[in-house]
Amino acid sequence: MELEKKVKEVNEILKNGEPDNITADKSRGFQMTGYSPQYVVDAMNKAFGLEGWGFEDIYNKIDKNGKEAVAHVKVWLKAEEGTVERTAYGSKVMFEKTSYGDAKKSAQTDGLKKALSYFSIGNRAYHGKLKVEEKGSFGTDYSNY
Repeated sequence: MELEKKVKEVNEILKNGEPDNITADKSRGFQMTGYSPQYVVDAMNKAFGLEGWGFEDIYNKIDKNGKEAVAHVKVWLKAEEGTVERTAYGSKVMFEKTSYGDAKKSAQTDGLKKALSYFSIGNRAYHGKLKVEEKGSFGTDYSNY
């Protein structure tokens, strides 16, 4: 099936980009590792083509207390089998220095990567197979954001 082949291609591109495409985020009180959003987008564009996939915000809002951005994102993929869609939620807790725009972008990319994970895209991250060494060795450490 073409869709499975393209998903495998995306995952190979991501795996081959390690460790430079790995980010570490400690902003939630524990370390989470994942692929940098731009690397994911680039891998999707290469495997699916610019018109072969896409996403949109169903909504993207700051909560009424101004403490968290929440996005509901829909992703679609085209293949010979047809177009398939998945949705997911993403969020970003807002800190003192976080702008509304940055929080909304972070929530969107969180939702995008989660929706793509429902196709098994980037699954090495969700299986805990991405490794980040001490700060500064490789990857990006977002613990100060």
